[in-house]
Amino acid sequence: MNRFVLSPDDPNYEAYADHEDDANIFYYVREADKLKAEELKTLYVDFSHLSSYNWEDPQFMDRLQGEYVRYEPYLRQGLTNFLSNQGHLICDQKWFQVGIYNLPGVQKIRDLKTFNLGKIMSISGTVTRTTEVKPELQIGSFRCVQCNQMNKGIEQ
Repeated sequence: MNRFVLSPDDPNYEAYADHEDDANIFYYVREADKLKAEELKTLYVDFSHLSSYNWEDPQFMDRLQGEYVRYEPYLRQGLTNFLSNQGHLICDQKWFQVGIYNLPGVQKIRDLKTFNLGKIMSISGTVTRTTEVKPELQIGSFRCVQCNQMNKGIEQ
């Protein structure tokens, strides 16, 4: 990510191009800086940027789309490592997420079926009702009632 350079034909190029010089635009380094400055937790990655990379495994992009739930923890860890290498202060309580946009094809929400579980996809639909958001425990700490030992960092 730290070596990805925007090309002039990329839709994001104009927003980051400094017209004073022709220096390379390291897009995700700038996005990481924005993440830090605005105290955000999600780095958005363009699917076309991922697709343009020359992966060692030619089937990687198909596997990423079809088995996203399997790769997602590694993407989060990779993002945490990338942000740490960029000088961001990383603590155990802070979780970062990878958001992928510009996926090929958009599915209607009515077409979602159980065989789509674990895949990454773009969906479209109309929100007709909302409910209160219920918190979800991602990492927990538990104390044993018998020996009083604290177990920290248990993924849920």
